[in-house]
Amino acid sequence: MTVEAVETPQDPNDAVQVDETTAESAGNPDDADDGEISARDRRYRQRAQDAEAGFADAVLATAAANERVTNIQRVHVEHLASEKLATPESVWMGGAAPGDFFDESGQPDLGKIDAHIEVIKAAAQPARPPTGVGAFPASAIGASGYQPPKPARGFGDYLRDAQLGHKESL
Repeated sequence: MTVEAVETPQDPNDAVQVDETTAESAGNPDDADDGEISARDRRYRQRAQDAEAGFADAVLATAAANERVTNIQRVHVEHLASEKLATPESVWMGGAAPGDFFDESGQPDLGKIDAHIEVIKAAAQPARPPTGVGAFPASAIGASGYQPPKPARGFGDYLRDAQLGHKESL
């Protein structure tokens, strides 16, 4: 790079001035015309912006296509689960995703679906109450010795006693 210094005796504060046009053209000897460089830069900048816009459109299109595929997989898994579940939407319990039920080739894996349905059914079954001796606390079955009071006798009780001949209750 060549820089030419020119001394100007008129201005003592600026003893050395650099010829800027010579310095710019010296950096790249192939590009001598400033107007041509600007036009080329604008073309490259426009191409880069167009490429970025095309890439952004491709990313959006890919995301939309992935969402459609996921929705189709979801419907397909729910259809397969509807044969074994009363509410097919419950197949998504436990954080399952549609991709969890498909193999590498994109086909539904019925074994994975069946296994997940069994897990859901086991989790949804209510716990059975305990049975057998000692299964309930003593206070629940009257073992504490408390005897509830006998109900008061009504007119029907007296009439039945009279018909049966129980005179002591009359």
